[in-house]
Amino acid sequence: MRWRLTRSSSICALALGSLLCAAGCGGNSGIQTPVLYPLTITLSSASATLPANGTAPAVTVTVNRAAGDSNPVTLIVSLPAGVTSRIVSPAQGDTGSVTFSAGSGASPGTSPVTIAATEGGPTATATLSLTVLSAPVTVNVTVSPTVNTSLGFNGQMQTFMTTQFQAAEWDQSFFPSLPNATTTLANLHPQHIRVYTNSEGIPQRADKSWDFTQLDATLDPVIGVGDKSISMVLVEGPLWMCTDIGPNCVLQPQNYPDFARYAAQMVQYYNTTTGFTDDTGVQHVHMPFTPITYWSIYTIPDLVGMTPAQYADLYNLTVTAMQNAGSLVPLKFVALELSGGTDANDYVPAFLDAVTAPIDVVAQQQYAVCGWQNTDAVAMGAVPYYFGQYARDFANIVATSPKLSNAVLWMTENNVDADFSIGNGLGECSSPFEVDPRGTSAFFAGWRPYVFSQWAQAGSHMLAHSDYEQDASTMSLMYAEVAYATGQPYLSYWVDYYLGRYFPYCAADEPASWCTAQPVSILTWTTSEPENAQTMEIFATRNTDGSVVVMAANHAVNGPNDDNGPGAPRTIILDLSQLPAFSSATELTIDANTDIVAGPQAMSVAPQAQMTVNLGGYGVTFLKLMP
Repeated sequence: MRWRLTRSSSICALALGSLLCAAGCGGNSGIQTPVLYPLTITLSSASATLPANGTAPAVTVTVNRAAGDSNPVTLIVSLPAGVTSRIVSPAQGDTGSVTFSAGSGASPGTSPVTIAATEGGPTATATLSLTVLSAPVTVNVTVSPTVNTSLGFNGQMQTFMTTQFQAAEWDQSFFPSLPNATTTLANLHPQHIRVYTNSEGIPQRADKSWDFTQLDATLDPVIGVGDKSISMVLVEGPLWMCTDIGPNCVLQPQNYPDFARYAAQMVQYYNTTTGFTDDTGVQHVHMPFTPITYWSIYTIPDLVGMTPAQYADLYNLTVTAMQNAGSLVPLKFVALELSGGTDANDYVPAFLDAVTAPIDVVAQQQYAVCGWQNTDAVAMGAVPYYFGQYARDFANIVATSPKLSNAVLWMTENNVDADFSIGNGLGECSSPFEVDPRGTSAFFAGWRPYVFSQWAQAGSHMLAHSDYEQDASTMSLMYAEVAYATGQPYLSYWVDYYLGRYFPYCAADEPASWCTAQPVSILTWTTSEPENAQTMEIFATRNTDGSVVVMAANHAVNGPNDDNGPGAPRTIILDLSQLPAFSSATELTIDANTDIVAGPQAMSVAPQAQMTVNLGGYGVTFLKLMP
């Protein structure tokens, strides 16, 4: 904005920096009252990305003037160190431009840049996000035909993908409002989909009455999908059993028999044709008869302060009661589901000392961070240690404990950020609470394949996404695979879809008529990156038909302070000369450029002894070579 003077006094102009004249300056000189003109600017883009030592496309600056204002406008730009700009000011026109260039001294990362426009008076400003990319790095990878028997299950990949639903009041309208939603879900080919009882989805109410409406609104559509064998997750007890009603329901030992009876009545409701009669004389039976085999018994006991011995007591009582509930199908029990902050070595041995009931599955939940304020470097850094190492520790316990001789390891409820809103603008781990979009952004395309590879190599049988859909709020961007309102897949859906396609595995109890995947062998590979500083996750497998799949996941962080940043560019040179000759090949990439409506598209490429993969930031490429 500016002041317009019809007649100026040189004395006043010099005294006040040519901005305005007071009416009393120089006496009665006939100066009129100043007129204030509005001045605003808009930018053609809210962000710009600079290659290392390169130049970004020009950002157009549009000046919005008042009628009759044709005074020259000058642009001023604040720049981070090492970045220069070429400015074309609008002058008397309405548009100008700013072109950014990165010099050798520019640090990789993202920072705000303010563009100001002035006519000599007050300024108008607009801000854009400027990202400087690090210099491209080349990673050399050699793939060998030798099966690596130290990985997975004696060299076999036995990890399947699945997803999870929270049965609660905020999710109950998803399937009724989207009748085709089960088709999109089925296309994931999920096995043993987890249905998680939560809030009003816990069917026994605080007054001890029963209402299965919320739970069945989610369960009934889901149990008809895919293998038709869900895993029921009894997260916690009904509210009347809880001594601490907060984010988690805490059971005291005096309530353990109550929880066991509650779980047994759940079995009677779903797994018998007669159901059960509650304390008020009302009969409850699920129709039609759709029995449930897998039951998870009270999750994250470590997080609510339950000792291993206490959890063993609860587990023993509950499993025994459920076994005596008259189920018409065999039952399988999932124990523990430890939180991601607990190493199995610190909890499981003491639990095994006290447990007497059978265990079919042991499980652990895993999130990389809790709270949006954790940087990309922290979220990526959690994978090799907390995810990879914890999975290896747990798998070793399963392999060596007699009480787990028939058990498998599931890594359940997995995502980037565990935070959630607790109201009043606060999060469980953050203040203020903010939605962390990394669960559905390009970050996820570099992160989830990294997790999958680590868990498959460690010997986990399951990788379960935290939430298939997450209510109508923007929190959906944190957790979900599809949008709640439309059922439209997010980028996370396509990542999980293709992980399941390129690395298929059928759980041992899946019907052969539905799941037809053949065994997959894990090959041996070497990389030019140091073991403790790798930015590319490589995973190579061979199928029984002789085809080979090489996955290259770019989890390289661009700047140390990046939070949902773009990732750093990588070029991967694959040496495939030791493998047999191939007749054809396809390449599929999922990254920030992926069309999430149509999904990523595989392209035919010529198989060669050396092949190159380019990833401009976070993302994953699957290369499939056919004999």
